Amino acid sequence: MTSFLDFNNYIISGYFLFVSITYVLMLLISFNSIKKYSQHIHSLETKSFPLSPFAKPVSLLVPTYNKQTSIVESVKSVLQLQYSEYGIILINDGSSDNTLKQLLNSFDLVKTKNVYRPHNSPFPAKISRRFMCRQLIRTLL
Repeated sequence: MTSFLDFNNYIISGYFLFVSITYVLMLLISFNSIKKYSQHIHSLETKSFPLSPFAKPVSLLVPTYNKQTSIVESVKSVLQLQYSEYGIILINDGSSDNTLKQLLNSFDLVKTKNVYRPHNSPFPAKISRRFMCRQLIRTLL
């Protein structure tokens, strides 16, 4: 009877040893796979995504109320963005300084009537006095 118990102990111990070694090997293989995957992800250039054709176009809203001293530099820095397709909308709500004049002189803005206004909008908006856009590069509106 003791030999039967010893035999069962050996079988159970062997099974436990086999399962433990298998789990350790699977752990080592998974560490290796995780290391390779993290190196692969790190090697991808995530900075190139905004330039890809899969990036959705965006509109950047830039408030310009009484920003005569800094508006030209601000718009130039926004124009330096590395993105595939974007539009810059400058919002000047009746500045009392020369903000609009600075923008007109620096970026060659001209008057345009190409503005989308829905006729049945639930949010009626005040009609703006003028819309300007850049002729050569349609990024600045």
